[in-house]
Amino acid sequence: RKPDKNDKAGWERITKAVESRLLEIIDTNPGFARMDEVIFMLGEVYHRGGDNEAAREQWSKVVSTYPDSEFKAKSKKRLDEVRPPQP
Repeated sequence: RKPDKNDKAGWERITKAVESRLLEIIDTNPGFARMDEVIFMLGEVYHRGGDNEAAREQWSKVVSTYPDSEFKAKSKKRLDEVRPPQP
């Protein structure tokens, strides 16, 4: 069940649960057929939590490891959106 939109603690719990489940899939089932989607979604979770560096790391994995993935283009787009500021 989704928490109320103003329930920040509730949303944080759900985000942590989703992150935990995605990491569990990565750790326990490395041959999972939809691993590209799992890694992309983990990047989304990190991004929504404000950790753009971790998000970029996950999206970069999709781009480099899964060249034929439907999530490759989505990952490239997200990488462009969260590109670190240039000095």
